[in-house]
Amino acid sequence: AAWDAPSSVTNFGGAEVSNGVLLNMTEKTQAVTAAATTTINFALGPVVLLSHGTDISSLVFTNFGAAGKAATMTIIRTKDNSGTARTINWGSVLFPGGTDPTLTQTANAVDVITLISTNGTQIVGSSASAFA
Repeated sequence: AAWDAPSSVTNFGGAEVSNGVLLNMTEKTQAVTAAATTTINFALGPVVLLSHGTDISSLVFTNFGAAGKAATMTIIRTKDNSGTARTINWGSVLFPGGTDPTLTQTANAVDVITLISTNGTQIVGSSASAFA
């Protein structure tokens, strides 16, 4: 039996969708302010607007991926307007070549870091720097 989709669906209740076409899809953003320990909860939105005004010595991810379900997070990091360098300890996030991304240290610099997890535990990432 064919399923007639309603004109608007807001919650699939965890059901899988096959052969669907997404039109005009948007992703929820969340604003996060850096702290010594910064927690990012994927359930609040997959696009993170990170205000980076202090060093992050511990970065914690919650609700990010689960076994058999890939999750992608985009962090748009904006450095504060000072000349002070800011760092992020990425913990167990894996980056190409085993090297953490180089963050742009000029005032108000914007970097984009993309993270993917397919099991909720291992996270791999890539980055693009110095957007102007």
